[in-house]
This record gives sequence, C-alpha cells and structure tokens, in this order.
Amino acid sequence: MFFMSNMNDLVNVIGVSAWMSRFAAIRERVTAGVQAGKFNMQRFAAEAAIEKARRGQKLSAAEAEFVNLATRIPALHDQLNAAGRQRLGERMEAALTGDATLFPLLHLLHTAALQESRGFDVSFTGLADATPYDLLIERDGAAAEIACDTMSAEEGHAVHRGVWTQLIDRIDPDLQTWRRIPAAIF
Repeated sequence: MFFMSNMNDLVNVIGVSAWMSRFAAIRERVTAGVQAGKFNMQRFAAEAAIEKARRGQKLSAAEAEFVNLATRIPALHDQLNAAGRQRLGERMEAALTGDATLFPLLHLLHTAALQESRGFDVSFTGLADATPYDLLIERDGAAAEIACDTMSAEEGHAVHRGVWTQLIDRIDPDLQTWRRIPAAIF
C-alpha cells in the first residue's frame, strides 16, 4: 500500500522507538476512560491516522488527508540543510511530547501545499534559515512571508476540556454509556 511505505519513511525520520513510545502513550490516554478517550481520539487524530496507514489499515477521507500531508515530512527533511533538519527534528520532538500534536507541522505543510497549488514557489525559510516567519512564497517577482501559527481553543478557559473529561470519567462511572471507544487502532 502506498501510504504504508511512506509512513514507514516518516517513522524512520521521527525514530522508530520514539514513534512507538509516543503511540503507546496516546493509546494509554485514549483507553483511560470513555469521555477522556473520545477527547484524546480527536486530539490525536493525525497520529492515529499515521499509525493506521503504517499498519496498512483502511483510512477515512479525513485520515487520508492527514496522512497525505504527513507523507511530505520525509521529503522536506531531505531538502533542508543540516540546521533546517535539526529545527525540523526539534519541532517533531516537541509535537510528539505531552499534549502537543503534529497539527502545527501539518498546518505548515498544508499552507505550503496550498500556496504551491496557487503557483507560488515556496521556501521553508523558518526551518532552513530560522527566519521569524515560516514560509517565503514567490511568484512573478513578488514575495510574501507567511507565519503559520496555531493556537488551542482551550487557551484562556478556566478548565481545559481534557481535564474536564478526566474528571467526568472519575466522579461518576454510572454516567458512562454501554458504548465503548472503537478500538480499531488502539
């Protein structure tokens, strides 16, 4: 399967043991409780899609989009200079730690692909040259800088949704329904 071999390339860039450890941590979070599990399935949807593709399992349309973006990471890694590869590695390491996800990196790749589809030449200057912006796009002698910032909808809330779902799972198991989290990947 096409995605399967590309996901193995991605996992090799990340590091096989780092990926396996991360996915084990995600699996633990998803199976911790019904409400927390549902929340974490949403939070780590891209990582789950990558693992499904790596295992050769069937993907939904949304999962295939995540995987399609993720397949660009090894090529990006190869095109960067040594300092850029180091910065990409640091971003991936940060994205695979704790509550962080791969979404900011996938957002960067999506933005680059979108600009390429519009006919721009795209440079990953944030990674390659440590510029204060992420992408430099150019076409017909004009250039623009793009910063691909992301933020959490949870920021500024008194109670983080993930913490709330953990609380609900702990205080009243009777609130839980008979339905369980689909365990297709976990």
